[in-house]
Amino acid sequence: MNILFRSAVALLALAGAARADEIAIAQYGSSTSAMPWAIALEKGYFKDAGVNITAIRASAGGSADIRNMIAGGLSYAESALASVITASKNGADIVMVSENIHTVANFVWATTLTSPVKSISDLKGRRLTYTTPQSTSEVVNRLLVAKYGLKNEDVKYIAAGPYGAALTALQTGGADIALLAEPIFTLNKGKYRALAWARDELPPLVSTVGVVPTEIARKHPEIVRGILLAHRRAVEFMNANRAEASVIIGRVYKLDPAVVEPVLGELIDHPSTGNIPYFGLGDFNPDGIDRQMAGLKLIDALEGENNWRGLVDQSFLPADLQRKF
Repeated sequence: MNILFRSAVALLALAGAARADEIAIAQYGSSTSAMPWAIALEKGYFKDAGVNITAIRASAGGSADIRNMIAGGLSYAESALASVITASKNGADIVMVSENIHTVANFVWATTLTSPVKSISDLKGRRLTYTTPQSTSEVVNRLLVAKYGLKNEDVKYIAAGPYGAALTALQTGGADIALLAEPIFTLNKGKYRALAWARDELPPLVSTVGVVPTEIARKHPEIVRGILLAHRRAVEFMNANRAEASVIIGRVYKLDPAVVEPVLGELIDHPSTGNIPYFGLGDFNPDGIDRQMAGLKLIDALEGENNWRGLVDQSFLPADLQRKF
């Protein structure tokens, strides 16, 4: 543990945690975005940081994680940026304290091994899947189509639902190109061909952030600092100890570590434009958030003015992670 962590842990331990607690994490146990939390819990990083987080409450995403945090009196939630902005506009008294996933590098466009589609530039006239309307996957598809100089009517968008359904659409001829997310692609890598990765096609788009109730931020700042420190340590552990991290994540996600390790390799070893990593340490990337906000407006997921900067409080992050906007 370096000097930064030793000093932070000492201060947090003196402050102590107010109670045993859970945190609410979107798609914990299925999405790559939530993987660091499995490490933090298993390695005891919460305890090291002086906070008594004993479990992680998973949700299906959307606004469920925010509801779980507020209704359950929890100290922290990791959620999609759109859900956080919407919750705040609807009256939720929350503060954005960390940016946990900097990019959409977990997305890959794929097709069947025998498909006539040979390149991602061969989009015109094709049927292209995404998950659900007003999702990050819809933003990603719309931005890709625009990048190649096409209009929305030049392709047919198919809301296929879960990624397994997108694979079925490919197999049955109901789609030409499927937008998939890890670990689904690696689990089926021998059956499908990658046309392009989002990390190579699009600039960083921030989709996942951490929030806390304003009351927790005000009354128990030591809990917030401890949670962010635990997450940071987990990401750094994943970067430095790929094999052990794969075993831990595999137990929680019910995946063979031999599958998890190459997934981590795709996400960690291949940063997006500007050398921006997928897993964040907590620091904010304003340009990435602005791009995502513009994308969400493009698909009518957000309306009106949305001052995300007014929701942010960086004071719970270590000094080396605080940024000037």
